[in-house]
Amino acid sequence: MRKTLALGALGVVLLAGHLEAQEGLRDRDRTFSAAQKISADLRRARFRSGPFYFLSSIELADIGYDQQFFVPTAEQGSGISFGLAAPQQLYFVPNRKTVLSLQATPEYTFFTGGGRHDQFGYLLRGDAQFLFNHLYLDVFAGRSNRLAAFTGEIDRIVTARQDTTGVAGEVKYSSRTSLSFQASYRGLTFPDSRYQPEDRAIALLDRTEQAYRASLIHKTLPLTSLHLAAERSNYVFSRDPLRDAHRSYVAAGFVFDSGRSAFRAEAGPGSLKFRNPSQKSYSGVLGTAQYRKTGPLWSFTTNVNRDVDFSILAPNQYYVLDRAGAMFEYAATRRLTLRFGSNGGIDRYDLPEVTTLGLKRRRDSMSFTSVGWMYTLRRLRGGFDIGYYKRTSNIEGESQDGIRGVLHLSFTP
Repeated sequence: MRKTLALGALGVVLLAGHLEAQEGLRDRDRTFSAAQKISADLRRARFRSGPFYFLSSIELADIGYDQQFFVPTAEQGSGISFGLAAPQQLYFVPNRKTVLSLQATPEYTFFTGGGRHDQFGYLLRGDAQFLFNHLYLDVFAGRSNRLAAFTGEIDRIVTARQDTTGVAGEVKYSSRTSLSFQASYRGLTFPDSRYQPEDRAIALLDRTEQAYRASLIHKTLPLTSLHLAAERSNYVFSRDPLRDAHRSYVAAGFVFDSGRSAFRAEAGPGSLKFRNPSQKSYSGVLGTAQYRKTGPLWSFTTNVNRDVDFSILAPNQYYVLDRAGAMFEYAATRRLTLRFGSNGGIDRYDLPEVTTLGLKRRRDSMSFTSVGWMYTLRRLRGGFDIGYYKRTSNIEGESQDGIRGVLHLSFTP
């Protein structure tokens, strides 16, 4: 409760500081945010021919690292793991109201200490997007089968196979009021024939999901919009029917965006209820917030998140996760950018497990703080981060720490 009140107070303070600047401005934005993203992608396209636009790049990076968290990979295999990916995206724009796109990303992951875990992966996705006067619609389908960092409770690298399909869109009643929606299906499996962590029964999380979200958005002030959101998800587990459940969430939030500053937050009651009455369910406050600030030579971003997810650590069927992160970047020269980042998280479990000292409610914490740099040439961008990773737990045998390095490298043909 204190965290929720503090988050709300922070939002009021930051929002109040900009209200005066917004008075007297007129709202002239009648476009969809999706249209702006598509336009940005088309401008970045390297190859163009009539209605066809093609984007291509090659990336090399530590697969244990993403914008939210860091999973050290050296402890799992015979060496540090790297992912070589080649994202390719083709747009076909027959007219201003129809945009068709196909994304294909072949990947190869290898461990520097040996080849026994090396494997191929891929991601495929197709979208049919329609932009009418008051309606934006995106019908999509995709499939992936690749190694990825599982930044939840197990803190491991896993191979996940996913099939997704769904529809998303936005209905704009006026320049100030709109309704966004999404309905999707996902089939998630962790195939035994591919690389998986040996010390965790990750296959227990094989499941299908049906997810729905609707959000009513009103641009109350020229730079600030308020929204009400509702979510519902249904889960069916193929290997462990005791986990079959549904998740619900309703929230109120706002988005402030002045160009150089942006603040987004929402919070509300959420629940995860299992169909089997013998399983303990969850009910509590969930939410998320992100803040971004940019200057002439620097940028700062931070985010916090509270959610609930399924657990494979007995006797719990779920755990509550709290995550926070921050990144500061400074453009030292036209090509060189210095970086400082820090991420942390806590996983909390409701049911006690048996330890050598008796019953304990498990609590795991993780953090990674790093400094680094990025250097940009005409078509090449690369850099390196070095930092200190620490994972602690009140359960014996689950702690680790040490210095970790992260490599970033991308090339645009």
